[in-house]
Amino acid sequence: MATRAGKVWQWILAIVSARHFLRAVRGRLHPRRPRPPCIANPPPPQPCNGSMSVCMTVRTYIPAEEDTRQLVSVVRTCAPADMGWDCKKGRTSRGHVPEVCHDTCYWDGCNHAHSLTPTMLLLPLVSTLVWLGFRL
Repeated sequence: MATRAGKVWQWILAIVSARHFLRAVRGRLHPRRPRPPCIANPPPPQPCNGSMSVCMTVRTYIPAEEDTRQLVSVVRTCAPADMGWDCKKGRTSRGHVPEVCHDTCYWDGCNHAHSLTPTMLLLPLVSTLVWLGFRL
């Protein structure tokens, strides 16, 4: 039989998982504000020119908790060298604090848009199974 503290943690895990799942689904089905067309339906990839040999994606976010930050722009471009992956927070002249993340990759069209992944949908299922396992 599970302890009282164990049951509390099971409920917390179930609630957090359900909240994360509902946010992911609600964000896809009922966006709070219209998304710019280029974010929802990006243009096709273009070839890099000259010495630009690496694809790069630059995303700008309004910082918040990891699962609630808001994407405000996506730039797909080319770079002369691999710059890896990194995120930095900065400050604009108006006092806003954006978070800018960049990522590089090497194959044609690799800087594509990302959609809801199956792993995001598995989290609530696994959490529920764990919760049910503790109840038995």
